[in-house]
This record gives sequence, C-alpha cells and structure tokens, in this order.
Amino acid sequence: MGLSLTLPSLEKHASVKDYIISILTTDWPLTAKKLHSAIKKRYGKNVTYQAVYKAVKELLNENVLRQNNEGYEISDDWVKKLHNFTEIVSSNYFTKQKTTAIEGLKHARKEGDINVLTFETYFDTEKYLYYLQKHSIFTSKNKVICMHHCHEWAPLFYLRAEYNKAMAAKKQGIKIYRLCRGDTEMDKWAAAFYRKNGYNIKTGVGCADICELIVVGSTVIQIYLPSELRQKLSAIAKNKDIGEIDLKKLVEDVFDRKTSIEVVISNNEKIAEQIRKRTMAYFRH
Repeated sequence: MGLSLTLPSLEKHASVKDYIISILTTDWPLTAKKLHSAIKKRYGKNVTYQAVYKAVKELLNENVLRQNNEGYEISDDWVKKLHNFTEIVSSNYFTKQKTTAIEGLKHARKEGDINVLTFETYFDTEKYLYYLQKHSIFTSKNKVICMHHCHEWAPLFYLRAEYNKAMAAKKQGIKIYRLCRGDTEMDKWAAAFYRKNGYNIKTGVGCADICELIVVGSTVIQIYLPSELRQKLSAIAKNKDIGEIDLKKLVEDVFDRKTSIEVVISNNEKIAEQIRKRTMAYFRH
C-alpha cells in the first residue's frame, strides 16, 4: 500500500492523508475544496489547499481513493486490502509471541513466511480452523475454495455450523470444492449433505495422503494428522451404517485424544492456484 498513516488515532503528527481518510470515513463523496474546509473546521489544522489537493491526487494514484462526479471517496478494494493486511499482522504477531490465547495451542513458531501451529487435540485444531476460515473465506477475492480431507465427518458434530457456512458461501457466490480420500458410508453421508447445500464434493479420491488441505485465496493451510489418529478415524468410519458409528468412541479415541497436530499456514499464490486447478479437474468429467 505504500502509505505512512497513523490512523486510527489522529495525533499531532498525523499527516494530511490521515485527515482526508478520517473525514471520508463519515462523509463522502467530497471535493478537494470541501476536504480542505473540513480539515480546518474539524481538526483546526491550518493546511493549504495545494497540500490537500496534492495528498488527494497521491491517494487517488495509490488506489486508496476513487473519484466520481461528486468528488472523492475511499476505495472498497483498499479497505479490503487494509483489512487483510491487519489480519495478517495480527496472525503473525500472535504466532511470534506464542500466545496461549487459543485453546489447546501447544507451540507456535514462524519460519520465514510460514506459520506453524501445534495443537493438542483434533477438536482444538478444528476450532482454530473454523475461526481462520471465518476470517478469510468471506474476505477472499478468489471465490473458489478447495478442501482435501481423509474423511468427511464434520456434519456429525457441526451440522448447523456447516449448514450456516454453506448458506453464507452460496449468498456471496463462493464455490467450495471438497475432495475426500475415504469412501465409507460416513463419507458418503456427509458428501450427500454437502451436495444438497451447494458444495462440489467427491469421495474415494487419491488425496490427503500426507496432509489435509484448505486453500483460500493465496493462503494454503496444511493439517498434519498423526498416523495413529488417521488409523483410528478410518477404523471407526468403516461402519457400514452411519447409525452404527459410536460417537462417544469417536470423540474419545480421535477428536479429544491428546496428541500433537501441526497446522502449517503459508501464503503462495502460485501453489494455491495449482491446487485449485488440480482439485477442480476432478469435477470436469
């Protein structure tokens, strides 16, 4: 974005650009002349019209502002970029400081542009992933989300949450493609639920052999489940009838079992796009 802003607080060292953006958050569109007048009246700053006009033009060239017949206003794209930027900063600082604010987080480290989080249980991992998706899926410009899982089980526990997510995605024109390695009755039952709610999903696909995947925009999330956990999940999922699944055993042996699950979060547009293309290729036949 290339801006030197001190927002949201307008201290004595605030720039003309700060004042312009602050005013346009509550009153828009405005001409350069009206902005000049507003800065003097609202903040008591004795700035020249030329300084305001120059700042406006720079903000326009940087795509922070946009212009219409009535004057200038803040660009929606810039607001989205600013939001995503602050989310990334917040995530990076959280990871670097190894905060324990997130339940079940055992370790957190940053390796270059990659964040690595280690969770104590599968449920703790899922709670964080739900939070992460909530703050990224619906702010991503790319409307295609891809997910790879070894088994589909979420509707067993999060039926309403999964339904609400599906409805929100549909409302915003987001398309979700899910690939599932398993092809058990549990996987097929969950797949039927997702299809009814607008998802594209296939079971029995050679995916998620090393890790599970979620791709949102340029963000690639890899979830590494311990082999013991995967084996126990597969053993329980093999029940021929969905009604025969022992949910108590599933919780105790898999989702609430103390272990170490690594979640690797990276930002790579090229890799993300490759995964999207390979995932969507399964649905062209």
